[in-house]
Amino acid sequence: MLAGKADIFHFTNFLSRPVRKGKVIASVHDMSFMRYPEFTEEKNLAYLTRGIKRTIDSADAIITISKFSADEIEHFFPSAKGKTFYSHLGIAQNFSPAAPDLVAATKAKYKLEHPYIITVGTIEPRKNHLLLVDAFEQIAEQGIDLVVVGGIGWKSEKIIERLTTSKFTSQIHILNHLGDGELPALYTGAAAFALPSYYEGFGFPPLEAMGCGIPVVSAPGGSLEEVIEDAGMIVPDYNADAWAAALTKAITDTQLRETLINKGFSHIKNFTW
Repeated sequence: MLAGKADIFHFTNFLSRPVRKGKVIASVHDMSFMRYPEFTEEKNLAYLTRGIKRTIDSADAIITISKFSADEIEHFFPSAKGKTFYSHLGIAQNFSPAAPDLVAATKAKYKLEHPYIITVGTIEPRKNHLLLVDAFEQIAEQGIDLVVVGGIGWKSEKIIERLTTSKFTSQIHILNHLGDGELPALYTGAAAFALPSYYEGFGFPPLEAMGCGIPVVSAPGGSLEEVIEDAGMIVPDYNADAWAAALTKAITDTQLRETLINKGFSHIKNFTW
């Protein structure tokens, strides 16, 4: 039992705990561990599946971060119907076009001498880096690089091996740790942003990229199509040929780039704290 008295207890990370008195609100961000258990770290999977049904059943209200996630929660747990509410998240104000001198300094620091595609997210199977590498290899000879920003995650060994043994590995830059202010600069300096993820409960990086003024190419995975709407290119197929074509168009089609960039700037106004 929790000690102390309160009218409402808000549990912010998936699972609640028994309370003696008061209402219980649980924040459940997504159902990735239910939809794709193979993409979840085993200990975390066991922890979440052990307690999620009790949390959903006992909560007076459930807060989540997208309509997609709300629908997923209600799909897996019918007891959630009628008490699940969603609210989109906000993007930090520093995700705006970085000053040219900061962009130049950041690119010089990481030896980014050519135009590049950027992807941002933990290096783990759910983010689908393997598809992105396959697509990138089809266009790498056009003089484009790939920048992979993200910490090392669960089941990352095969992904790292693929990134570091590609015949274009000299054009692939893996950045696990960035300094303050460097991510907006890397976004701003990129030719395009790419996210072929299988599943996202919300998806910050596409919106961050829009805020920094670059075109977004994304899978529809999970909530991504809901969050991006028509402000980015949605590639419906997890197919390297389709992705290579979409990335090429986002980089080379001047009119499309301008349209997406302008739509992106307008779209992110809907995502503030």
